[in-house]
Amino acid sequence: MKTSSLKLAAILFAITLSSFAQKPAPKPGPPTASPVTREQEPAADDVVRITANLVQIDAVVTDGDGRQVTDLTDRDFEIFEDGRPQKISNLSYVSVTAPKVRTATSPKVSPRDRLLIPPVKLRREEIHRTIALVVDDLGLSFESTVHVRNALRKFIDETMQPNDLVAIIRTRAGSGALQQFTSDKRQLYAAIDRIRWNPSGTGLVGAFAPIDLDPLTKLRARAATAMPGGEPLSMDEINSATEFEDFRRDIFAIGTLGALKFVVQGMREMPGRKAVILMSDGISIFNNDVPDRERRSKDTGRNRVFDSLHQLTDFANRSSVVIYTVDARGLQTLGLAAQDNTDDQTVDQVRVGLDNRYDSFLQSREGLDYLSRQTGGFLIHDNNDLAAGIERVVNDQNGYYLI
Repeated sequence: MKTSSLKLAAILFAITLSSFAQKPAPKPGPPTASPVTREQEPAADDVVRITANLVQIDAVVTDGDGRQVTDLTDRDFEIFEDGRPQKISNLSYVSVTAPKVRTATSPKVSPRDRLLIPPVKLRREEIHRTIALVVDDLGLSFESTVHVRNALRKFIDETMQPNDLVAIIRTRAGSGALQQFTSDKRQLYAAIDRIRWNPSGTGLVGAFAPIDLDPLTKLRARAATAMPGGEPLSMDEINSATEFEDFRRDIFAIGTLGALKFVVQGMREMPGRKAVILMSDGISIFNNDVPDRERRSKDTGRNRVFDSLHQLTDFANRSSVVIYTVDARGLQTLGLAAQDNTDDQTVDQVRVGLDNRYDSFLQSREGLDYLSRQTGGFLIHDNNDLAAGIERVVNDQNGYYLI
């Protein structure tokens, strides 16, 4: 029994030796690093190098009459970066307008009845245009609010295309302004219903403030004329009450521009031709309705408005977003109206009030015109048909060159 056990142990020992003998001996080399040192060394796979060789740019070319030119080639374009010409690898014209096909047997469906049809979710490659309709309800008047709501409904009913991605945004909504872009008309109608006149903003009932004295100034004017040898108030005394209102308008204008920048930031990575349509009663950069000494004392506030405009246009251009602006006041008469009260004012003071109204009206367009011109859009003004103005903007987006 002991002899068998010894033989078995000898056989196992021989097998173990043969298995070690078959393993190759390790080659001599440099000493390996400790586990701690190896973890501290960066792996070669962690280094990522990215080179951007392709940049896409979209552009619209129009003739002297505003009609789009669609037969250009890459030889008609030049692209420069830091003063150096860049090679154009591909150029194509993208047409957005969908052909309208009608048959004699197809039934006519009203826009409201189309809302019963569930929308189809668009894929990224199917989106032709991304449009943000921004309503400046921080400064929109009661009268303009009604016209804007009607124009937006007409846009959804008649102008919006199936491959359009649209959002209706209110500047008063703050950080929640950027609602989800959608092709669902039901959501867009619901967004229109939320547009209200904001009595706490800078928007009045009408397009202009009435020519009238504030109650305190009016009492002072009556007291001055009632006294023996009293003289009417000077324009400096009358205009002193407008300083706070000018400061308030500047603050609301900066709020509007901040909301616009938030919208542009949200559209930066979106597909298709991207456009923002701002519907507003105006954004003033400079005001001339106060004496020079008062204007100089408020240069800091005005610089803030211009700086905000400049930053917004620069950011929009880098994001390939075109901003169009619409003066929601339409065509206005700038003479005396029924709301004006010229009591306790001399003829010269009424004339100065009318001149200030005219100057304020033109200056309120300066910000809108600057936004549109600096980003490749245009300003719609002196047009009571706001829906036609929006349609003109959308037609400008019907086609573009993809470079």
